[in-house]
Amino acid sequence: GGALAGDATWRTIMLVVMAVLGALVLVALIVTLGNANRERDRALKLQAHSYDVMILARTLSATIARSEASLGRYVISADKRLGQIYYDEWRLAGSQIDRLDPLTWDDSAQGRAVTRLRGSYHQRGEELSLTALSTSYGKNNQALARYYQAREAESLTQIDRTLDEIINRERGELQARSAIAVQTVNRSSRIAGVLAVFGVLIVLGSIALGWLTLRAVHDRTTARAEADTERERAVELQTAVESATSELRAQEGKLRQIQKMEAVGQLTGGIAHDFNNMLAVVLGGLELARRNVATDPLSTARHIDNATDGANRAAALTRRLLAFSREESLRPEPIRAGGLVGGMSELLDRTLGDAIS
Repeated sequence: GGALAGDATWRTIMLVVMAVLGALVLVALIVTLGNANRERDRALKLQAHSYDVMILARTLSATIARSEASLGRYVISADKRLGQIYYDEWRLAGSQIDRLDPLTWDDSAQGRAVTRLRGSYHQRGEELSLTALSTSYGKNNQALARYYQAREAESLTQIDRTLDEIINRERGELQARSAIAVQTVNRSSRIAGVLAVFGVLIVLGSIALGWLTLRAVHDRTTARAEADTERERAVELQTAVESATSELRAQEGKLRQIQKMEAVGQLTGGIAHDFNNMLAVVLGGLELARRNVATDPLSTARHIDNATDGANRAAALTRRLLAFSREESLRPEPIRAGGLVGGMSELLDRTLGDAIS
């Protein structure tokens, strides 16, 4: 009983421990996957941010190029519509630079690059404005000279260099962020794999413990059934023993009665002689009394007393035999052991013979 209780307690503790470990593994797995998803979303967001910066920078470069090309055609043809296109494209480029500010506020180096870009943009705008004004006033030769001179200006080189710097830096940031995202996902995957292995081990342990529990329950049920069977056998055996004991006692009583009757048979030889003597005394006394009843009353009375005494002795002997063989109901009464043994002396003398004193 104590061993079974100890095993049950141990299994209960192990089940609780496995349940806690399973819950911890599940929580850790959820947290790990949550972190991986957050890092992935953050990486995707940063990648999208970097792509926005690079696309906007390249769009800005294309806008400036279209603006300057429109200005060149305007200088050659003096078509005011081309001049308006130049002006609109250049103003669009300015708005695109303004859009770079909120995209690069978290990166100080990119912020400084955008500031330099804006300075070069304004300087370049002043140079191109002089060319456009010369064209507007009909000074085409002067405008054309200024246009070609502006093509070699440092401001244009600075704009191109700054845009390349912004794009290259953002590309580097993109690669670094992608590498970090990959590392984070790989780390999360490894952690999730380890947790999955722990989870599988816990499941296998739970299955093994459940099997042990079922086996223990089966063994306990079998032991209880065997105990019940043994108890029933013990009850049946006890009943059989009681029945056999009762039968044995009855047979023992019968055996004692038979032994007593055998003893009575053994006593018969010695008792018959005494009984004949007692009858002889009775008959002799009665015969003598009959003869002397008329002539000697005193002698007649004496002979009758002798006959009566012999008859009483015979009756006492008969009662003893009946009591011994249980053919006569007993009357329990207090006795004196010495007198009882002394009264049995004649019976014992006849039974044992003269060889025993």
